[in-house]
Amino acid sequence: MLKQPFVISDGQVDLSDVTKLLAHNGFENRKRNGIPTNNYYNKELGIILEDIHDENVIVKANTLFFIDTVFIPRIRFERCNRRAYIECY
Repeated sequence: MLKQPFVISDGQVDLSDVTKLLAHNGFENRKRNGIPTNNYYNKELGIILEDIHDENVIVKANTLFFIDTVFIPRIRFERCNRRAYIECY
């Protein structure tokens, strides 16, 4: 179980700040038909972040808080020597 303290925003989040923070940590915006989405992907970590928008990211004291966003590990299932195993990519 995860816990998160109640945070009251003290300003409007600038989504370009969110994009910069995520890019600094290796996440790229996922585009659909060439149009940016609210989803990001880190190929090295194999993690997808979804639902990253101004209602799910708030700012307090110049710190970004991610609220109600979706974190998805990308998992590849393969078969090896007749036994299934999971490998993250």
